[in-house]
Amino acid sequence: MTSALQIEKRQIPRGLAKLWVPECSELQEDFFLADLEKARTWISGLPMANVSETARQVLDALAEFNRQDIPNQPRIKIAELFRQPIHYITKNLEKYYIDAALPLTVKSRRAIRLSQELYAELAVSYKIFIRESFASQNQSSKRLAAIAIHRAMSCLSEILCLATLGYDQYPEPMWQEVNFLYALAAKNSIHRLPIQDHIKSVSGSRCIGDLYKRLLLHALASPCYLRQRENQLVYRQLLEWANFVRLTIPDINGNNSGQFLVRLSSGTPPKHLSCEQKKLSKRCRILDTQRLIEHLNKLLVIKPAPQGAKEKPKDVIGLPNPILKHLIASLSNRPKRKFARTKLGYTLKLAVGIPHVHNLAKANALHDAATHSRTNVDWLDQHIPNHHASSDGSENDWSDSSSLLLNSDIEDDGSFHTGTMLQDNVQSPWAAKYNQSEAEAYECTTRNESAGGYCIDWGDTNAPKIKPGELIGIQSAATGDHFGVATARWIKNSSEDKLQMGMQLIAPNSFAVEVRLDDESKISCVYSSLLVPESKFAKIPLSLIVPTNSYQEGDVLWINSGSNERRVCLAQLLSTTTSFAQYQITHHAQ
Repeated sequence: MTSALQIEKRQIPRGLAKLWVPECSELQEDFFLADLEKARTWISGLPMANVSETARQVLDALAEFNRQDIPNQPRIKIAELFRQPIHYITKNLEKYYIDAALPLTVKSRRAIRLSQELYAELAVSYKIFIRESFASQNQSSKRLAAIAIHRAMSCLSEILCLATLGYDQYPEPMWQEVNFLYALAAKNSIHRLPIQDHIKSVSGSRCIGDLYKRLLLHALASPCYLRQRENQLVYRQLLEWANFVRLTIPDINGNNSGQFLVRLSSGTPPKHLSCEQKKLSKRCRILDTQRLIEHLNKLLVIKPAPQGAKEKPKDVIGLPNPILKHLIASLSNRPKRKFARTKLGYTLKLAVGIPHVHNLAKANALHDAATHSRTNVDWLDQHIPNHHASSDGSENDWSDSSSLLLNSDIEDDGSFHTGTMLQDNVQSPWAAKYNQSEAEAYECTTRNESAGGYCIDWGDTNAPKIKPGELIGIQSAATGDHFGVATARWIKNSSEDKLQMGMQLIAPNSFAVEVRLDDESKISCVYSSLLVPESKFAKIPLSLIVPTNSYQEGDVLWINSGSNERRVCLAQLLSTTTSFAQYQITHHAQ
């Protein structure tokens, strides 16, 4: 039996046949889904508590239903009965892959695949109705045809969204069918008819045009840059924002800069108009996002946070501001590379997450302290702005490793401490334990690299799990024993068990420190963190990388470098993800 997802190109000819459907055999007299009441009774008796068994029965029943010659009117009514159980099944299957680190397990990938198969078979039921309705030219069924197109597009949209949640490529025929369905609805002037949908839409009524624009916007929103829950939030919200975008026939002689092109006759998602080389035609549409960008910019106005609040600023719809900024960038401009890429195949050692990078950087610092001569140079004194300079008055560059040693074995007489000394019998608040088991690095070879980062294959058996936005420590031949820091910018599946990942470089060097909030109780939580030295040449400010939501702008912290404590202020939030926040810091006098 041919799967609704396994479609060959030769099975998609022109016209209505672009909507692939399987061949139907003669209706069996005893088929249990041929009658509406029998179908309703069968669906009501599904073992919903057993999601796996329910999914198997529904998929088998739909596959058989779509391959029987059933009259058109009963077909769409019976297909409607399947929408609620499929929604229930797919929501329950989310627990196997949502919030899962990558690469996904076999079980997680099967859950995504099963959800896609269910939606694909349900879409087939509506596509059969659409083909039959328009082939018969029955004008009285135009309203039902609009409902069928709406439902089919909703199913195909879920399949495409599930592909992004698995960081997979889009299933190849899906965009061709989605584009054709919208073109068919627009040609028959039914794309703006409001359609009730109590399952997929909070407001209950959305037209075909809104569904299509939501799908176009989601494809342009670079979902491979987002985590799965962020992706879901954006996908749902884009339906509400569909009214802010216009989909128009291109003005051949006009200026279409800053807009996106959709070819309704193609099987490809939209792309920026400036990337198009072919001549535009009436089969093209221009997606104008200017009003939506203006709306997103208004949402970015940050209101003062309540006293003591540690959560990231959010707009009225609940999306974090970094995601709004990501959407503005994705929906505004043509994607551009800042740096040229080269294929040199460097070997890198990588560590994922602040704790692992911190421990590896700390281990290297301990090794340096044991192998180098002792020095009285205090690294924090030299590199925190507004503090006293070194004795010779010269400016110390962050790349001079001889002045950047974090020597935990240097004897400290306390002359540099600005905080109150603890009593001898009181344990230091910096009693953070060093865990050697967490100091492990993963070795890989780059696919290509640039001044801004690397593209690598990720997914060998020894590779740690990872998510978009995760902090990554990078050690290469160029950095020696030091660990640079980067973020997992985007992730895509290159095969069933391998990923491609783009890493954006934050800084070529970092140092392990412990930080705590400056309070009188001295019992505030101590966080393993990373100190990024200043580089005027690379325009990198002195900054601190801490776990997300641990602090906020204006907080005063104590930083312990292993030999001394320094009091600093978080002057400005430079960047933030779900995993970490980076703050520019300055010295704070007592």
